[in-house]
Amino acid sequence: MHDERPNFPPILAIQSHVACGHVGNSATTFPLQRLGFDVWPVHTTQLSRHKGYPDWAGDNLEADHVGRVLHGLQAPFIEQNGAVLTGYLGSASVGREVAKFLRSIRASDANISVHCDPVIGDTKPGVYVEAELVDVYREEIIPLTDCLSPNLFELSVLVNEKLAGKTAAVQAARELIKQGPTKVLVTSVIEPGSDQIATLLVTKNEAWAVETWLLEAEKIPNGLGDLTSALFLAALIEYGDPDQTLGKAVDQVYCQLEAAVEAGSGEMQLVKNQDLIPYPHWSFEILSI
Repeated sequence: MHDERPNFPPILAIQSHVACGHVGNSATTFPLQRLGFDVWPVHTTQLSRHKGYPDWAGDNLEADHVGRVLHGLQAPFIEQNGAVLTGYLGSASVGREVAKFLRSIRASDANISVHCDPVIGDTKPGVYVEAELVDVYREEIIPLTDCLSPNLFELSVLVNEKLAGKTAAVQAARELIKQGPTKVLVTSVIEPGSDQIATLLVTKNEAWAVETWLLEAEKIPNGLGDLTSALFLAALIEYGDPDQTLGKAVDQVYCQLEAAVEAGSGEMQLVKNQDLIPYPHWSFEILSI
């Protein structure tokens, strides 16, 4: 006897791909499939491992290639009323192709849901994409987005202001909401001196936070932001209630982080710990802020 699965829309995931490890589409495709979603991955890179490894090899894919793949998917995607998830784009030229695709599907079906993780950088490495791509996000992609999911560093870059703490993050998120998104999911928010890290969900009139412990480890896996964006989108499609959706996604991601830290691994172990995706054993409090 087979479990009945909800008839979820397909998720078109436009981001990086690594052959070994779990970042970008390699961090999001399997978890979304484990939850019952049909995922259509469109890769913006083809790499051996992520670029934090000294011996990585491979290339960013050409913008024309990415654009042609997206064009070929447009008709079936609109027919099935899917959702879009974007992550690492890598170059301004790829960003423009993605913006072109988003404008085209918006013109055909304004109800299609677009979720953008504006992968720009992080606190320690700083900005690690072309500076011009930041302008493409600001001017072309963000106005076409329903939900934006930056980390705090990326939010700071997008609003061109140094940010610290939850209050500043909420205010900055609402500046971006004026440009088009209805929701901003902000990860990696730490109050000065705190031993906790918060993930925020901000709308025009409401804001929520879920705080978890800062785990001390020599190796913290990459791809946690990619996974958070994907699982938040999945929960939003399945449950709809924004604050409960935030809690579900954070619970799922924290379980994967904890398992990787306990194993001393610099990579998430998504296949080994796949049952933690639908059944996380943590349930953190959702705070209205």
